[in-house]
Amino acid sequence: MKTTPLPLLLLYLLLLSPSAKAEGSGPNEGNKTNWQEQLASVSVGTDATSTDVQVTITDNDTLYAVKTNLGLAWVANITNNNDSVYKEGGAGYQPLYPHQKGFMNCTVKLNADIDLDAHYWMPIGKSSSSFYGTFDGNHKVIKGLKIDIEDTNTTNIYVGLFGYLRGDVRDLGIQVAAAGIKVKSKIVYAGALAGYNYGGFIQNCFAIGESDAAIDVESTSSEKLGGLIGENSGGSITNCYATLDVKGTLNGYTASIGGLVGYSQGIISHVYATGKIQATGQAYSQMGGVAGYIVQNTLSHALAANQEGITAANTTTSDFLGRVCGKVNSTFNDTHCDTATCYASTKIRMNNKVTGVGEDTNGKYFDGINADTDTDLSKLFPTEGADAVWEYSCTSNGNNTDNLPILKGFTSNLQGTTAKTDVFDSPLDLSTLTANSGTSPTSTNETQTFVADSLIFSNTEGWMHRQGTAEQRTAFSGRVKGTGTAVQLAIKTDTAAVLSFANGTVLTGPTTDYKSAINIAASQTEGKKTDVTLCSEGTVTVKSGGNTQAVFSQGTSTCHVDPKNRFLFYGIISRSGGNFYGMIGWEWEVPPTADVTVNWDGGSVTIPCDNDNSYKAVATNPDGDNITVRVGKDFQKGQLEGMSTYDYVSTFTFNDQGPRAYAVYNNMTSAADKGTADNPYVIDLATMSTSATAADSGYTYSEANNRKIVTLGCADGMTEAYYSIENKAAAPSS
Repeated sequence: MKTTPLPLLLLYLLLLSPSAKAEGSGPNEGNKTNWQEQLASVSVGTDATSTDVQVTITDNDTLYAVKTNLGLAWVANITNNNDSVYKEGGAGYQPLYPHQKGFMNCTVKLNADIDLDAHYWMPIGKSSSSFYGTFDGNHKVIKGLKIDIEDTNTTNIYVGLFGYLRGDVRDLGIQVAAAGIKVKSKIVYAGALAGYNYGGFIQNCFAIGESDAAIDVESTSSEKLGGLIGENSGGSITNCYATLDVKGTLNGYTASIGGLVGYSQGIISHVYATGKIQATGQAYSQMGGVAGYIVQNTLSHALAANQEGITAANTTTSDFLGRVCGKVNSTFNDTHCDTATCYASTKIRMNNKVTGVGEDTNGKYFDGINADTDTDLSKLFPTEGADAVWEYSCTSNGNNTDNLPILKGFTSNLQGTTAKTDVFDSPLDLSTLTANSGTSPTSTNETQTFVADSLIFSNTEGWMHRQGTAEQRTAFSGRVKGTGTAVQLAIKTDTAAVLSFANGTVLTGPTTDYKSAINIAASQTEGKKTDVTLCSEGTVTVKSGGNTQAVFSQGTSTCHVDPKNRFLFYGIISRSGGNFYGMIGWEWEVPPTADVTVNWDGGSVTIPCDNDNSYKAVATNPDGDNITVRVGKDFQKGQLEGMSTYDYVSTFTFNDQGPRAYAVYNNMTSAADKGTADNPYVIDLATMSTSATAADSGYTYSEANNRKIVTLGCADGMTEAYYSIENKAAAPSS
């Protein structure tokens, strides 16, 4: 059937009158015009001659292809009028209206980028007349979005491109104009994409702004504000990001504000936010870099990169501020923040503090994992594979992973680039440190002996690096990497802190007497004590400068070593006080020349010992109990420091099984004759040797007639023998 655009009639003009508005009284100044007041000349039809909206009707769907800003305003107007539904033979465009209110079971698709800067926008949908359809952004950008609403009579105001959304949105970019999104009302829900998302699936969307663009709300009651979504109720937000600043001004009540979403009860994954978060006048704060508050929600694969931080005035002890999420309500079992996939920049400050605040019986703030310029973002935002929707902004050299990722498929260049160095601190690279003897070099004193570097943490500055005796301090991410030789790291904090070491880090201390590789030093703040946790991201090697120097030293401070991954310490651990947890060490009279293998319930580690690693003492951080030690194949025994001369043990334990206080065993020696219960013969099926003897190895091995023959044996005079049969070649790789 051939169809043509229908003529404009009087009834239709009445339907388009300015009385058809969303919640709110519109622009708060008389000279600010509204898009819904411009619809007298809109062109809607079923063929290509329709200027603004082309309608395609099929058995399963009605497609509304939006070509212009007027076309988008027409969609908003139809949504916001409950009576704007299909009527056969009706006046004006009524035969082209959706069959159900709010475009239910219809698709609205953008055919081009839309510029809204000429007039102010009234949101699509309100609580009584929501948008129910599918909004396909088609990788287009709605730019120049500006909203200015003042309504002190309506209780709940929903503000954004969409006000109240019950449908799905995909592949859409939004650029907020410099004029921003401004609201004055009672209870406000605001976000660039939607004020309220009720059960909708939001995917592959972003919200950015022109210079100084922001979401700026004043209310006499509570606010739920986000860079993308104000409140997410039962919906999902996937593969999205927002860079907008968000500001709330309240007269008491609660501020739930996030860089991406203010309040969420649903699913959030593969998202990031970079905007500044602010609130004033509130009685209670729930504010975070990604989300303000979550309950019955799953948050995963998220990144907070809000370098300008989170600021809440009028804070009390009951406020919640977190780098990733302000408050995670833990009273429901289905509230979950994935601690392995949520990251945050160490540049973020919450009321000028590095760590989050807020904890009660219902929940706690969530800061996430430290992220820096070296953090691999590919697990959060994959760029490879058929389903990948992320990419890095192109440069002359191709994709640049030194920037934050952007969404694929958008032809507009409005997404721009955000350099990692703008939003992240860098790790401290040990290989870049310059030796410093601590004295001024002269013509006869040019030999520089060691680096005396301080790693200083405060809850206002974060981690700072001060090289040698210089006063200049440089911020770093709290992560150490690379290889450093003749280096002493003096660690001091004024509050509990975490210092991470990248996998493969190697630190060798100075050869100078009384200088250790790691020194847990006195706090930089009088009246406080250093409290630090050392974390390994894989295997970290720390060596003293020699057998007369210490690998680790400690005064009146507290140090925990996280058991998740391994530290290998070579050298004496010297302690003059304080508390040290998580490490256990062993000392020999003569340095072992075969690898030291430490086994415990559920794990093991090998500490290489040879001519290049000739140390009388080694230590590591097991994450289990029932610890045994072998040098080569020989099980070892030793004495716990302070035990009687005759009290040897071959199964080693920490001093205190609760906090796993440091323990050292000295006078290490072979546990017993080979083949005994304490020192069984170790037969490794992967390294069977035809030269093995029964007395030495516990077996003989021969090959004849295509057969491999192993004969168990033992030393002369033994009436029974013990064996440990192993196959190291079959062990899984770490």
